[in-house]
Amino acid sequence: MEEFSKTNGLTSAQVSERIAQGKVNQTSTLKTKSYKRIFYDNICTLFNLINVILFVLLLLVGSYKNLLFIGVVFFNTIIGIIQEIRSKRSVDKLTI
Repeated sequence: MEEFSKTNGLTSAQVSERIAQGKVNQTSTLKTKSYKRIFYDNICTLFNLINVILFVLLLLVGSYKNLLFIGVVFFNTIIGIIQEIRSKRSVDKLTI
């Protein structure tokens, strides 16, 4: 194994040799979702579609008391978006 001084590091020849051998650090591109994709994936779900259809049908019938469930659906979607954005930021920091 090659020796190198802790104060001087590798010599230019050693650096050139390691580059030729492919022993270099490479940065990787981030593999996390974009913010646009996070919003899309959390808003456009089958669960939300069914609830929006039920909301519209209840509006048409005039049963306004039963419309409160849409608030739960809304906050569930918002919480999902916030959690996924937080996890994306954490993963992005770890990959750097």
